[in-house]
Amino acid sequence: MLSALAFVGAALGGCGQDERATISIDHPDSLSDRPVHVRIGGLPAGHTVSVQLRLVNKRTLASTAAYRVPSGGVVDLRTAKPVGGTPYHGADPMGLFWTLRAKTDAPWHLTWTLRYTLTVRDGGTVVGRRTLTRRSTVSGLHSRKLRPDTDGVYGTMFEPPAGSPKRPGVLVFGGSEGGEFLDGVARMLAVHGFPSLSLAYFGEPGLPSSLTRVPLEYFAKAMTVLSHQPGVDPRHLAVLGGSRGGEAALLVGSYFPAQVHAVIALTPANVAVGAPPSGHDPAWTYRGKAIPYTRQFNEPAPTDVPKAVIPVERIAGPVLLTCGGRDAVWASCPYARAADARLSAHHDRYPHRVLAYPGAGHRSNALLPYVPVRNDPTAQADEAAKRSEWPATLAFLKQLRSA
Repeated sequence: MLSALAFVGAALGGCGQDERATISIDHPDSLSDRPVHVRIGGLPAGHTVSVQLRLVNKRTLASTAAYRVPSGGVVDLRTAKPVGGTPYHGADPMGLFWTLRAKTDAPWHLTWTLRYTLTVRDGGTVVGRRTLTRRSTVSGLHSRKLRPDTDGVYGTMFEPPAGSPKRPGVLVFGGSEGGEFLDGVARMLAVHGFPSLSLAYFGEPGLPSSLTRVPLEYFAKAMTVLSHQPGVDPRHLAVLGGSRGGEAALLVGSYFPAQVHAVIALTPANVAVGAPPSGHDPAWTYRGKAIPYTRQFNEPAPTDVPKAVIPVERIAGPVLLTCGGRDAVWASCPYARAADARLSAHHDRYPHRVLAYPGAGHRSNALLPYVPVRNDPTAQADEAAKRSEWPATLAFLKQLRSA
């Protein structure tokens, strides 16, 4: 694990004579899921300064906020409220990180190690500049591609450094976007010591082309592959899925209780829903037959096919559910609460709970905080939700390890 560096503050070497501000960063080289504390001193009281964060990662992303300098001449991003130039409101020490934007909407992908430049300007003149590094890896972390023709599944295995104690393994998958949407989550779980398999279940070579008639046995096969990996404790295996993947996580835990020992379902449905976009076809199969599914969208207790409700009481382990009260994709909070209520009604002996975030939307299921997001109406609430969900997820897995 990266060591915590001492809180440092010094004027930058190599700056011009007008660069008079001092920029202090408590962790100038840190993990990407760890907040940093930025403090800018030596500024003229009463001035308005702009602070820009810039990241060059094949494409350039940038964010800017303006701050009024208080009487002490110090702008502390932990407490300072922007006065303009930013899409977020109120004091946020990491606001410049998650509001990074590119000039165009073309897709981009963050690499494992990112180097940022923080620039302070007073009246258009650069008065301070500092670089910092954010990492989504640790020394010795190993990743390996898995493919259907050789491994039976499509994904990426992320393994903690060799010699690490055996830990719970986590099968990680996204939703209707296909591919390995949550590979960054799997990687960061491995950074924190949990071997993780980022799984694609459609939309990649050797897999179904759409979320239609996906066999639940494919997930069971992936669980078997995960259980055989070095460093995995096969007695403690978890599934983690978001959106349609959250629905799948509840299904897999219910249909394969001997293989799945914990479920994390992010903005899920508590029912099997028809395949997108029309809902006419089944999304999932088991033993060659369609899982009963509903076409009544946003209905936790469907009347067209009551058996579409997922029998979550079969899950042989703890369940963590999350939801957003302003979810515009589907009713994740009514869905999640219905799953939790069913567990309670069946006197389930394992811990289960819902983390509900009233102001958050569907994209809170991305889970990792402090990384750039789309400027949706719920973006700031989504970011706040992720800052709660991510440590809760790590704590959930640590409790599984000690069970």
